[in-house]
Amino acid sequence: MTGEQRNGINRLAVRVDSSPKVGYGHLMRVNVLARKFLQHGCDITYLTRTSSAVSKTSPSQVNVYQLSEREVEETLNWLEIHEPGALLTDSYMIDTPYQRKLCESVPILITVTDDTRFTLCSDVNINGNIHATELDYNWIGEKPEMLLGTDYLLIRDEFQRLADEDPPWRDPPEQALITFGGSDVNSVTPDIIYSFDGFELEVNVVIGPGFSNETEIIKAARKTDANFNLLREPENLPRLMFDADFAVSAVGNTVYELLLTGTPVIGIPQSNNQLPIFEELSSRDAINAIEINSDVSVDEFI
Repeated sequence: MTGEQRNGINRLAVRVDSSPKVGYGHLMRVNVLARKFLQHGCDITYLTRTSSAVSKTSPSQVNVYQLSEREVEETLNWLEIHEPGALLTDSYMIDTPYQRKLCESVPILITVTDDTRFTLCSDVNINGNIHATELDYNWIGEKPEMLLGTDYLLIRDEFQRLADEDPPWRDPPEQALITFGGSDVNSVTPDIIYSFDGFELEVNVVIGPGFSNETEIIKAARKTDANFNLLREPENLPRLMFDADFAVSAVGNTVYELLLTGTPVIGIPQSNNQLPIFEELSSRDAINAIEINSDVSVDEFI
């Protein structure tokens, strides 16, 4: 969407959820777009089933509206009353029939997707994944404007700026990073910590806002022979990525951030929708890959 189009939208609605169960990736990337709209004086409301989590991890200027199990009816009613200039959706709950109803209720419907699980019924579709241009999309009615591929990655400006700097790589490595998004949905961080046993490394461990396994993480760090820094929602995450000699990470939006900062990555996909990213980056030798459910060891990568 161009700057001129953003300037023409005075009120934007966003449909997104975040929680330890669904993760925080959808929210983090729509926050990127929200900040752009806010710079143009746009009034923004997030419509969500998880208002507590969304409120804690969104720009402070954003309004948050809690939806119930009667979501479709409530959303359509809210759109009728408030008449936003556009609605942005980033949720696997927005299937084709739901999209059709939304498209009839707003001037512009923007869908943010990762795959082709639903036939599209929107005006604009954004998929910033590396494999997005290779997917076969279907749509109802007029073809949406398709913004596909890494030119349309929804990445914070801090990462974009660091992409122009030369990373401080050290050989042998001295500093590592463990980061599994906002919620560590499969609770793999403790196992990754144990895999560093015996290495003389400083390891920064990111604990996101939705982590439910902090006790296990602390226990693992205490029992493992390495120097761990447990960092709860660090504000300087882009710099931590940039300063790391390598990182162990999930293969969602975070892996793109690491690639932008020039950080070598050991990637461990955590869900089926991360598998195409995992496979594409592996085929390009862009990451060191560990399969799901494999025994993790950093020894072969150091």
